[in-house]
Amino acid sequence: MSITLMAYPMAFLISPEEAKNEKLRKASDNVVLNEQVANNNLRSIRVLTNLEYPTVKSMMPLIQCTETASGVYTLYSGLNVNWQMHGKYCIAELYGAASPEVLQSESEAFFRDLDTIAGHNVRLIDSSEFFYYNYSTSYTSMKEIYEKLKSEGANHIYSTGDDEVIAELNGQNIKYYKSGSEPIYMLEVEQKVTILNIGMTGDVQGTNVTYGHLTNLKIKTN
Repeated sequence: MSITLMAYPMAFLISPEEAKNEKLRKASDNVVLNEQVANNNLRSIRVLTNLEYPTVKSMMPLIQCTETASGVYTLYSGLNVNWQMHGKYCIAELYGAASPEVLQSESEAFFRDLDTIAGHNVRLIDSSEFFYYNYSTSYTSMKEIYEKLKSEGANHIYSTGDDEVIAELNGQNIKYYKSGSEPIYMLEVEQKVTILNIGMTGDVQGTNVTYGHLTNLKIKTN
C-alpha cells in the first residue's frame, strides 16, 4: 500500500471554510490595469534614429506635414515631431496627438513612412531600437520619488544637478524630471528592443547579426 501526499500551499494561508469566499483574479487583469494607467498618463515619445540632420531635412518635405519652427513639424494627423541633435544623429520627440493611443499609432505610422523613404530601418542602432516614453506623474518632491523607488526595489538611484532622479527598475532605465516651470515631475522610461535580421548577410544596411547554420528559431511575441 502506498500513500501519496499532495501539498496545497494556500491551505496554510486560508482555512477551507473561508476558501470559497476568496475571489480569484487573473494576472493578466493587473497587466490591463497597468496599461490603462500608463496610457492615460503618456505625454510624449522620444525615439533615437540613425539619421543625420541634413538627411532629416531632405526627408521631411516628402511627408505630409508643415514645418512650424526650425526642426519642428506638424503632420496632417495632428502629431507633432521635434527633431533634435543627439551626438552625430537625430532624436525625434513625438507629442500632441489627440490621445495616448493615437500618439502611439501615428508615431508608428510616421516611422514606417520614414523607413520607406530611406529604404532601411531608421531606428536601428547597433541591432537595437531605443524608445523613451514620457508620462506625467503626481510627484512634486524628490523625497516622494526616492521612497517610491526604494519600495519598488529600484537600483542605482541617484539625483542630478538638473533636479532629476535616475534609477534602474525592473531592468529598465528610468528618469524623473521637471519640464520647464512645471511643479510636477515627469517620468521617462527607456525601452530597448533588440532586432535580429535572419538570413541576411552582414553588408546589408543596418544589419549586424548573422547566423550561418540557423535552421529553427522560436521568438516570443506579445
